Amino acid sequence: MTGIEAMFDAMQAVEGLGPTDLSRRNRNPLNLRAAATVPHTMDAGGYCVFASIVDGTQAGLHELWCKVTGNNEHGIGPSSTLDELFDVYAPRGDDNNPSSYALTVASRCSSALGRTVTHLSQLRDVCPETINAATHAAPLGGKTQ
Repeated sequence: MTGIEAMFDAMQAVEGLGPTDLSRRNRNPLNLRAAATVPHTMDAGGYCVFASIVDGTQAGLHELWCKVTGNNEHGIGPSSTLDELFDVYAPRGDDNNPSSYALTVASRCSSALGRTVTHLSQLRDVCPETINAATHAAPLGGKTQ
């Protein structure tokens, strides 16, 4: 398992996997509010609704790739910590607790990857294989918001 896959799985678990969860209804595992590279509509709450779970997963993985590699408009990149990522990804203004989110993702990534990941870990250390591959082409191309 790669770091980006471990992060995706952990974030999907935080967002909810149950049959009545928003992420399931919208086929949007990470509850994205924008997905520049995958066609979608929007729900009344401003979340993307994808045609399939495959599309939603692809958009989520692309979003993470852009954050980890610094290919985004938020200033998040390889030297950003999980705390910094979740301050942007899960802001308090959306009734989130970014500190708790970062701790949960760190714990789940540690278990999945078999190495220590903390809320202060830099993205380059959580996803080294993604940083190494970033010299190639971005999946689906383009930046995220």
